[in-house]
Amino acid sequence: MTITSLNTQAAALASAERMAVAYPGLPGAYLTSHSIAPNEVHALVDCPSHFEAWREALDIPTDAVTVDHVDDRVTLEFSMLRDGVEWRVFCVSYLGAGGAV
Repeated sequence: MTITSLNTQAAALASAERMAVAYPGLPGAYLTSHSIAPNEVHALVDCPSHFEAWREALDIPTDAVTVDHVDDRVTLEFSMLRDGVEWRVFCVSYLGAGGAV
């Protein structure tokens, strides 16, 4: 196994910081970056309305959103390139009991 340093994720971390500064009103998200794919950031948002806020703020066309249905879940997702970093923004929502999309 190759050991990488935190420095390999510097671009992803800097991109996340720039996003926070540029879009201070965006709903918070669970952000991840990993040494296996150091130039990627994954942003898991809490609900479809937060996903839509991200989509609108970042000017992502609706036809760039992928919708996937699995059992009682709906996943919404889009990807974009920002600061040379691949961003994957997604939401998992459960149907029924208040989680309908």
